[in-house]
Amino acid sequence: MVEFKLTVNKKQRTAYISKKIIDTLGHELGAQLNATSGVIYPINANKDDIIRSLEIILDDLRHQAELNKKLEAQ
Repeated sequence: MVEFKLTVNKKQRTAYISKKIIDTLGHELGAQLNATSGVIYPINANKDDIIRSLEIILDDLRHQAELNKKLEAQ
C-alpha cells in the first residue's frame, strides 16, 4: 500500500496531485467524501472495482491499526 500526503494551498484551496496518482488514476477524477475520509477514483471506473479496491485498503488500514495498538501496549 502506498500513502500520499496531499497539501492544500490555504489561499487558493488547490492541491498538488503527484504524477504517480495521475499516472494511475488519470486526469478525469471523481470523489466521494464523508465527515472524515474520502475516495478518489477515475470517473469512468466500474463501481464494483472501486468497492473491491476500497475493501483492500480497509483491510490494510485495519492491520496498521492493530499493529499500532500492539506497539503502544509494549
